[in-house]
Amino acid sequence: MAVRKHQRPVVGCWRVNETYTKVKGDWKYLYRAVDKQGKTVSC
Repeated sequence: MAVRKHQRPVVGCWRVNETYTKVKGDWKYLYRAVDKQGKTVSC
C-alpha cells in the first residue's frame, strides 16, 4: 500500500471490509479500512 501525503487523521470509529475475488484465475484476498462515511483510510 502506498503512503499518500496530506492524509486526514484517522479518528473515531472505523472497520475493515474484506472479500475474496478471482484475478486472472487465482483467488485473492482483498481488504480495506473504512470510516463511518465509507471513506477509505490508511494507516
